[in-house]
Amino acid sequence: MVLAWFRQHLRTIVLLLTPLLLLPLLLVIGTMEARAGYILVLMSVYWIFEVIPLGITALFPVVLVPLFGILPSAVICPAYFKDSNMLFLGGLTMAVSIEVWDLHKRIALRVLLLFGVQPRWLLFGFLVPTWLLSMFISNTATTAMMIPIAEAVLEELKKHFEPDSLLDESSAVTVEGQEGLSHAPSSSQLLTVATETTVDLANDSAIESAVVSVTDSGAVSAAESVSEEAAEAARVEVSMRDFVADPRNQEFRGICKMMMMSLAYGAVFGGVATVTGTSPNVIFNGIVQENFGSETSFNYSSWLFYAFPFSVVCLLLSWLWLQISFLGLRSLARPRKLKPQDEERITAALRREYEKLGPCIIVFLCTIVLWISREPGVPGWISLFKEVDPKTGETVTYMSDAQPAIVASILLFALPSSNPFAGCLGRKSSPETQLTADSVSSGTVEFNMAKAERPSRLLTWRVVQQKVSWQIVLLLGGGLALAETSRESGLSEWISLQLDVLQSLPLQALVFIVCIFSAITTELTSNSTTATIVLPILAKFSERMQLHPFFLMLPSAASCSFAFNLPISTPSNIMVYSRGFLTVADMVKTGFVMTLVSNVIVGVATLSYAPAIFNLYEYPSWARNTSATATATVL
Repeated sequence: MVLAWFRQHLRTIVLLLTPLLLLPLLLVIGTMEARAGYILVLMSVYWIFEVIPLGITALFPVVLVPLFGILPSAVICPAYFKDSNMLFLGGLTMAVSIEVWDLHKRIALRVLLLFGVQPRWLLFGFLVPTWLLSMFISNTATTAMMIPIAEAVLEELKKHFEPDSLLDESSAVTVEGQEGLSHAPSSSQLLTVATETTVDLANDSAIESAVVSVTDSGAVSAAESVSEEAAEAARVEVSMRDFVADPRNQEFRGICKMMMMSLAYGAVFGGVATVTGTSPNVIFNGIVQENFGSETSFNYSSWLFYAFPFSVVCLLLSWLWLQISFLGLRSLARPRKLKPQDEERITAALRREYEKLGPCIIVFLCTIVLWISREPGVPGWISLFKEVDPKTGETVTYMSDAQPAIVASILLFALPSSNPFAGCLGRKSSPETQLTADSVSSGTVEFNMAKAERPSRLLTWRVVQQKVSWQIVLLLGGGLALAETSRESGLSEWISLQLDVLQSLPLQALVFIVCIFSAITTELTSNSTTATIVLPILAKFSERMQLHPFFLMLPSAASCSFAFNLPISTPSNIMVYSRGFLTVADMVKTGFVMTLVSNVIVGVATLSYAPAIFNLYEYPSWARNTSATATATVL
């Protein structure tokens, strides 16, 4: 009874007790570092337990930092809309436009049709589009979009495994009513999939509920004397959940688990490949600019050159490991093949979904090109916007990755969705699609966007208001404000002093320790929280060691996303777990190996080819200048 009450009111207890338990930091110690530590721990606990919305917790520095006399309001408030916030907002806006025009579904279904529907290639067909899409839209939105497609494919695949199990059950029913009658399952089946999805990008978390009702009608072929009542008694109804739970369908159950896990893994490995793909990467970008300015070697293309290779390697390894985990080692040498009629049925289902989709967005592709060509290892277009400041003699860069994102967002609001001159040229423009009660009730409206917004412009402000996760924008701003507070108060410096014992370790060992620590921390809290806390500390620790800051910050930012053991580790894990195919034991069994292997790969990438991209073995001048400026400020 007491335990049940405690669980029911846990968030309220944490909400009230945490500020009181942390009071000794303010009343007993009272230093500037202790005040910043109070804010840091309070926000971390509130983020972990989600006692109030994450975006609201992110606003704490606006009140507490000036209240404690750490920084004035005029300094802390601009942290919520820095350059990296604008980059992230532009990325979110483009993600909304992609969802409006079903570009993500078109890519996913095209890839599935390309690779085919044999189980091992179907797995690869789900991994690749999920990986590709999550580079540019949120992991949560990607997973939410792919789950209904995966479930529809599994429903079709289920028919391949159905006859034997249904034959046994139907025969038993028939024999009980009529001795000696033969039974054969029918090929007619009714498939109804009703899906409702709610995506919350604020904490990169989502709750999706789907009701899948599958009614399998077994027909009784017998003598003419068999009554209609006997045929009705032989009819068998098997839900997907019951079918998967049947011990005779162990192989199909493994395929279902394998497909669901592929969505979580593909989303994580794709998100880490680009700066805008996942929250830790954006936070890393913001902390680098906040601590070291805009003249570093970090940009969209340099991160892509660093993260893309190990993202591909991890994706391929996950493809192999998922097959071994759920289908057995023998499946690699002797994979199961579907019958030609089953292949045709699943391919037809995918093609029907593909034909429903709308046009693509050329603006999205142009933005990607601008991001990659900014500084692709040779002078890019950014060199046109650099000049030397005559007062300081330093090079000033006027543009960043934020400008292409915002220009693309503006164009999406300005460009018409159809040719406005089609009438003058004698062509009829496509009629507007109205959102009606009938279309909602019949299930023809996609979950992602109201199609009534499509006719006028590529994007409208009302859609952006509804679909852009403003909470995650606040969360990013709160993380940057917290990082600035830790730096200015001396808290990051104090924590880095406590880590001096690690200076005796070899650099290689430090890199792997940082990777594993970041991943383990993410298992217990969100990846954005881990990045917000760990990255500023590593920046200061690197400064004390006179080590290139990226040597430890790069692998930490990547490893913040590589946590696969528990449902709570990432929003994608939560979503695939909620479908009912997986158990916690399944996730731990496959996730432990993938967590270990992926973090080792990140460490190897950092020590092998990353130094050539970022010149890691030299302490950079921009870090040295920052250290000198900080020292002068203290004096």
